[in-house]
Amino acid sequence: MHSPTTGAASARAADAGDDDLRAVRDAGRDVAPGLVRLGLTGGIGAGKSSVAGIWREAGTTVIDLDAHSRAVLDVPGEGVEEAVDRFGEEYRAPSGTIDRSALARLVFADAAARADLEEIVLTRVDAAVEEAEHEAAAAGERLVVHDSPLLLEKHHEDEYARVIAVLAPREERIARVVRDRGRDRAYVESVMAAQATDLERIRRADRLLLNNADAGTLRTRSLTLLEDLRRELLGPPAVPPVGPVGPSSRTARVRSHTQDVRPGT
Repeated sequence: MHSPTTGAASARAADAGDDDLRAVRDAGRDVAPGLVRLGLTGGIGAGKSSVAGIWREAGTTVIDLDAHSRAVLDVPGEGVEEAVDRFGEEYRAPSGTIDRSALARLVFADAAARADLEEIVLTRVDAAVEEAEHEAAAAGERLVVHDSPLLLEKHHEDEYARVIAVLAPREERIARVVRDRGRDRAYVESVMAAQATDLERIRRADRLLLNNADAGTLRTRSLTLLEDLRRELLGPPAVPPVGPVGPSSRTARVRSHTQDVRPGT
């Protein structure tokens, strides 16, 4: 069994001294001091959002980057006003937000417009994420999770102390989206084709979380992995747990449903 300290960020930690290890733990641009940042990702229908919800319910700060991105144009405010100033009043929807369909047609055909839109959105997303991270740090949290569907596609691995990818069998993913979101198979397959492949996730993530069973199993696996990562990155809790500690601990059981990732293994 390989050490859990594997993958790009983990390999740096394995060979680091105290000062370098601290830098690895604080990986990421503008991360709040003392806060460890995890990246959670997965393809459509894999169950990433379910894992994020489980971790959030367990008291971990989870920042949904996609939700922050949507809010810039879907909620009346500075982002909408700047977009209207840049692109024109005709792109304002009756609701006071942005007519996404009309704006999409423009930015897909105009690279300069697309770059301007990305700047408008990303500036505000970065500010919202920074605020959320500093609030978490001020509240005494030492670990924060970014729920990021395009983490690997955008090559943002180096911003995180660990990257966790949620995986599920292809046919199960398609069935979930068709059943739960009312989409047809062709739509799901088109989205899959535009996303990172499972092989890429296996090669580039630090840890994998398999979602190939029922909801109760996913919950157990998710909480066990979260505890394992906390111990791995933050050390043992201040107060030792009551009872025996041995190979039957959660840290040991996590090996049965997650995989340490290293190219060629």
